[in-house]
Parts: sequence; structure tokens; C-alpha cells
Amino acid sequence: MHEGVLVRVDVMERLPDGGWHVAEVKSSTAPKDYHVGDLATQVWVLQGCGIDVRSAAIRHVDNRFILQVPGELDGLLHDADMLGKLDGIIAGRDEVVRSVRPVLNGEEPQTAPGDHCSSPHDCEFAAHCRRGEPLPPEWPVTVLPRGAGAAWRVRGYDDLLDVPPDRLSGVNAIVHVATVSGTPFHDRGGAAAEMMQ
Repeated sequence: MHEGVLVRVDVMERLPDGGWHVAEVKSSTAPKDYHVGDLATQVWVLQGCGIDVRSAAIRHVDNRFILQVPGELDGLLHDADMLGKLDGIIAGRDEVVRSVRPVLNGEEPQTAPGDHCSSPHDCEFAAHCRRGEPLPPEWPVTVLPRGAGAAWRVRGYDDLLDVPPDRLSGVNAIVHVATVSGTPFHDRGGAAAEMMQ
């Protein structure tokens, strides 16, 4: 912890000649901009604690990896060196921390939940912010395939069970009937035909 900012570093490896290598592990196949920001904050905290960080990386899946021997996963993960790209971000972290303190010490911000709550990733406080909202439907229109749910939302429908069944056709009608009745749809003929190919 440094200046009240707590980080949990994924990997810290002692280097043979002294100092530390730090890695932020991600499930993606390449570093993303917000990964770099996360890593910069971690390095800023570590350096603020007097830790000699000599290298820092985003450790991600190498999509060129080919498993040759079961269980031998050397090469599955790749460290993308980022330390040289962090200097500018780290230099600004003191100011960022100073600027958020009034927000943390003040009243809770009154920002309505929206798309920003899940971009670039889900917000940990979404449930808190949505606590006063009615529960979402058990079967939202978004379960309809091929983007049909978005069209129904524009028309004011959120619950699939409220959509007039005579306004649906094809796969969407099948999904609606199966949802309302609770009886799974099995296309035995279609499945047989697919399996014969």
C-alpha cells in the first residue's frame, strides 16, 4: 500500500542480479490499454514502498502456442515488457490519487447506471448502484437470437413473456413457446440431418 492505494500484484519474481520482475496476468492474447494502466498503478505503489522494480510485464496467453507434450505448458504465457511504456503514466499517478480523494471523502456520486458500468469491464459496485432498481425479468428479450431482442427493447419490451406471440416467427417463435411453456424444443429431424453429414 502506498498513499492509501492498495494493490495485489499477481507475480513478483526476484531477479538474479537484484530487483524485481512484476507481471500482471491477463487471460487475453495481447495487452490492452487498461491493462497497462493497472500495471502502472501497481508499479507506482511498489516503487512508493521502496521496492526496486526492474522490469514489468503484462503476462498474456500466446495464441501461437502449440501443445507438443500433454502437461508441458512452457510457452503458453508470454510476458509483454511494459516498463518503458509506464513512465508517463506513473509520473501522473500522484495527481490522479490527489484528484480522487475528494470524491472518496465526499458524498456518493449520483451517476445513473448505464453502459459505462460494464466497459471496459464489469464494475464491482454495480449491484450497489442498482439496489433500488426493480429486479430484471427472468427471461429478458435479449435471449432471442440474432439480435431480435434489441428490436423488442426499442419497442418497450424487456420481458420475453410480454412479447405478443403472434408477432414472432421462425426461431424466435420457437424460443418464445419453449420459454413460456417450460418445455424444451427438440428438432429431432434437424439434429438427425446434421449428424448424418
